[in-house]
Amino acid sequence: MIKDIKFTAGLLIEGRTNKHDHRSLRPLSLLNTDIVADTMVWSRPVTTGPLPSPRAGHAAVVVGGASGVLGEEWSQMGSTSWNDGPAKMLLFGGGDGSSYLNDVCCLDLNTLSWSTLQTGGTVPSPRSRHTMTLINEGRSVLMLGGGGDTHVYNDVYVLDVETMKWSRAACHGQVPFSRWGHTSLMLTDRHCLIY
Repeated sequence: MIKDIKFTAGLLIEGRTNKHDHRSLRPLSLLNTDIVADTMVWSRPVTTGPLPSPRAGHAAVVVGGASGVLGEEWSQMGSTSWNDGPAKMLLFGGGDGSSYLNDVCCLDLNTLSWSTLQTGGTVPSPRSRHTMTLINEGRSVLMLGGGGDTHVYNDVYVLDVETMKWSRAACHGQVPFSRWGHTSLMLTDRHCLIY
């Protein structure tokens, strides 16, 4: 039985593919899901830093101190480690209406400041409608599938959030079919459910 579930906030990164309508580019909405106060109120917090380019079909995951749980805890954490430090949301890929992207943008959830991160290693090809899932106790992000200009992928990449280096994962057993628009969820340290 599941007890004591508390949702403090939800983030929505809006997809826009119109590069020329900057008035409509407000890429962050925050849903306060305070069930006790029964508020359920959307807001549009002000962010700083260079906004991610307009896009749709991107994926995002929260890494760092809050381990994916959002709320007041953001401002109470501080460390030099990605895993132990303030929560950050990493956003990867998507499409802008004319091409696909493979950049990594970061929103610091303490300061609400955007930045574009430099990554290394074997960087995934540009794509959209892929998934990102935390693995290795929040030290890495698993990126799976998606689609690009010419085909749909079944590849799997891992981003080490400490070093910001990508690597292509070696999959064993029955490799998933190529897919986009799916969902993925880690069931155990070694098993990912894709549906």
